[in-house]
Amino acid sequence: ARGGLRRPVVSTVVSPVLFQLDRELLLHGRVYSEEGGVCDLPGEWPLEQPCPRVYTKCEEPPSPDHGSVNITDTTLGSLVKYSCEHGYELEGESVRQCVAGRQWSDVPPVCRPITCDDPGNIDNGSNHVDSFLYLGLLHYECNSGFNLKGGDTRTCQADGRWDGEKPWCEPVLCGSPVVPSDVTVKGKEYTFNKQVDQGSPECRPANCGRPTSIQNGQVLGSDFGYGHEVWYKCEEGYSLSGGNPTRHGFLNGSSFNYNDVVEYVCFDGYEVVGDPVLRCSAQGHWVGTVPECLPCLCTPPMLKYGVVLGRDHACGDRVSFHCDEGYKILGPSAATCEKGGLWSPGVPVCGRGRCVAAPPTIPHAVQQGGGATAPDTVTYRCRPGYQMKGSYPHVTCGREGRWGEVRISCEPVSCGAPTPVPHAQVVGEIFTFGSQIQYR
Repeated sequence: ARGGLRRPVVSTVVSPVLFQLDRELLLHGRVYSEEGGVCDLPGEWPLEQPCPRVYTKCEEPPSPDHGSVNITDTTLGSLVKYSCEHGYELEGESVRQCVAGRQWSDVPPVCRPITCDDPGNIDNGSNHVDSFLYLGLLHYECNSGFNLKGGDTRTCQADGRWDGEKPWCEPVLCGSPVVPSDVTVKGKEYTFNKQVDQGSPECRPANCGRPTSIQNGQVLGSDFGYGHEVWYKCEEGYSLSGGNPTRHGFLNGSSFNYNDVVEYVCFDGYEVVGDPVLRCSAQGHWVGTVPECLPCLCTPPMLKYGVVLGRDHACGDRVSFHCDEGYKILGPSAATCEKGGLWSPGVPVCGRGRCVAAPPTIPHAVQQGGGATAPDTVTYRCRPGYQMKGSYPHVTCGREGRWGEVRISCEPVSCGAPTPVPHAQVVGEIFTFGSQIQYR
């Protein structure tokens, strides 16, 4: 060695070529210090002016959520490789290298759940999806009068496809009608919505059946056929109010003839569960089922990556939402429980990273927040008096940082034409929820 400089010793590390010189590290003709400085080698090395001590290793990088990192070495120039669990795909560089400054190259990759595409509806039926993410479920059901053929549930697989085959809906088969021996039947198709003609029809008197009984009173009358009436009598100490009372409500209506309607009304703090209006049909029975007046309650809202402040969940009660540190609230910061079990104006989601704007709003609908397994997907419900048009009430935050397309709308429920009144004319042509008509 010249000038007291000893010959460098070749290190066992493979690429890039490294040399070990006492406590200094030589890389491609230069020595790098832990402070980030560089010591040039002019051909001789003055031992009385050594470079500061350097470290030749990086810290072990952590594994990503739902993934792992393969570490064989952490010295300068070494490589680590990332991989994801079954059902997840890697987003970012799969290989990182230990570089100068004890740092790993590039940003750590993340494991995102695999998603499946929307397979679309089936004829004479519909579907609803719990989640488009890996292991999410897709449910099928047929319209009234049709039977489902095939599986009713499919699962999103790790290859981004739904398992199984798409089912279909077949019309219900009624079979050949039973008729007397002297009657002939015209028609050979006995499936749903098909008609057959037969002779010798028979007309029987309509009968509405016994009306609902009342508490602390009784029903007077035994003939419940078409055109007949019944009366209500209260026990001593009680007076009749609003027709036929029900528990936590009352029945509004006093005529029970063909095509007459009765309405069930609940007291404050309760809501009608079932059909609020029943109509006496030509067949002599009330169309619909007698509803119940149940306490007006909302399901406790859930907020992934946040907290809900407020313990009471009855109608009129209010809760507020707060996200964890590092997350942003996307949607309303507070909500009130309303009839129909809905939190209005809705339940938000706590986002971090991709989507920074609140999910899109839908007229006459409320946002129900994200699910426990899919916090980036929100669900919508229509307000009372409106019905959903469309079969997919979900919107998902996409990889590009934008919310997906809204595929539903909330349309007002139609009450149909009002009951005609003798010697009166209906003023008004709109019969949907919230509209009014007059008689003159």
